Amino acid sequence: MDLVTVGATALIMLIAGYDTTGQTLAYVGYILATHPEIQDKLCEEVDEACEASGGNMPGYAAIQEMEYLDMLIHETLRRYTAIGVLMRVCTEDYALPGYPNVKIKKDHDLHVPVCGIHMDPRLPTRAAIALHQDPIILDVVLQVLSGS
Repeated sequence: MDLVTVGATALIMLIAGYDTTGQTLAYVGYILATHPEIQDKLCEEVDEACEASGGNMPGYAAIQEMEYLDMLIHETLRRYTAIGVLMRVCTEDYALPGYPNVKIKKDHDLHVPVCGIHMDPRLPTRAAIALHQDPIILDVVLQVLSGS
């Protein structure tokens, strides 16, 4: 690879990382702005982390231990995914279990809609499982999903 290709690839990776992070943070802000009960509970957790840090900004380890923040971010990523489609290439012929007439041939493109996985009630995510421990977020998620 030449220097221009390396630079262009690095720039694309940098921009793609900022775009998805910015989009996720925008949706977190939207959820916090439209659901003050979630904002209040998150503020309590942030205040507790600040107090435990002696009134200072919590460090990386303390932020990693903030369970409510983690649930909020994971649920935001599940509900408002930043990546719409997973694209893969089949590396060998594959027969789909339970569907004898469905075969994916080697070298065929496969496009999987992420929302189909994230919104499937048969596939509980880590965030969805954690939400059952928090009736406030669970109620809000159910309201959003029902469109009310």
